[in-house]
Amino acid sequence: MTFLHGLLRSTHIVMGSVGLLSGATAMVLRKGSPMHGRVGQVFFVSMTLMASCGIMLSLAPELDRLNITGGSLALYLTITAWLTVERRARSIGRAERVLAAWGGLGMLVVFAFAVRAAGIPAETGATPFFIAFGSIMALGVAGDWRVLQAGGVQGRARTVRHLWRMCTAMLLATLSLFLGQPQVFPSVIRDRGLLPVAPVLVLLATLYFLLRELVKGRRAQLPG
Repeated sequence: MTFLHGLLRSTHIVMGSVGLLSGATAMVLRKGSPMHGRVGQVFFVSMTLMASCGIMLSLAPELDRLNITGGSLALYLTITAWLTVERRARSIGRAERVLAAWGGLGMLVVFAFAVRAAGIPAETGATPFFIAFGSIMALGVAGDWRVLQAGGVQGRARTVRHLWRMCTAMLLATLSLFLGQPQVFPSVIRDRGLLPVAPVLVLLATLYFLLRELVKGRRAQLPG
């Protein structure tokens, strides 16, 4: 293991741990509060570093297309979610255009990976993951182009855009650790089938937050 590889690996692990802890904390804090914003910034920085290091680690010594795809998707979702709330409502800049193009190109590459994996017996098992990652990216890119055409996003749509992207990035990180690296957990946790609990909780929290925002939006449209 070279010094650079060790540094990237250590940074990936540390930032991933910080990302999971800060993400879980942000989920339970009141949305829009100052503390939620500060913890969210920690989540953004840690997730960005974690995903970036993960992508670089997956390039060598052997190309790992699945990890590159997962890391790229988490990075794309995290940056676009952060930019959504950092940018003033109803405003866009060059970054949104670059990210939309990057997401679109990434989507095509991921679906190409899916086609390739489907034709190779040893990699067929990765095909559903590529399709799932590509579909999530396609959903994100469709939202990006709508925002570009509208000249920005505001109100509840802005909140929903931020929520689903940040929470999905959090879900990807949770799945990567608890289901992708089960060996790091004690056997008592693995043997009792507790590893899926954390990803399921993140998924349920994501659905709850999104449904709550949608319900609030419908109530706001009612007269009186």
